[in-house]
Amino acid sequence: MIRAVLGVVAGLCAAVLTVMAVQALGHALYPYPADVDLSDPEQIARVFPVIPVAAKLFVVAAWFGGALIGAAAAKAIVGRSWAAWAIAGFIVVGAVMNLFVIPHPVWMQLSAVIAPLLAGVIANHLVGRGGRAPSAEPGDAAL
Repeated sequence: MIRAVLGVVAGLCAAVLTVMAVQALGHALYPYPADVDLSDPEQIARVFPVIPVAAKLFVVAAWFGGALIGAAAAKAIVGRSWAAWAIAGFIVVGAVMNLFVIPHPVWMQLSAVIAPLLAGVIANHLVGRGGRAPSAEPGDAAL
């Protein structure tokens, strides 16, 4: 039980740090105008429609990357797929909450759900049961 709790907490930490890192890279490459206070959601909402699509793609990449890294970490520690799905679910909830604060285009609204869930699928596939990457059995055919 303790391993499960610590695994999910570690996965959440990894997810949040990944989201922050990807978002920071996006802001460095595509900064908001100097007169925008980033702590004020109303000001961000005002300029969000005119920021470049590439900057918005960094937001989606942050959702995907955070869910992927966090889910993989959680599953590697816990050894069960539900841990990865828990992290992907947390990222979906966080992304959807963001949609209520800042208006996003429809493609981003869809991505807020699809990107983290896709990352959960990939993380579950990449990290095998018990935290090991899946390996071919001696009788398996190479793909």
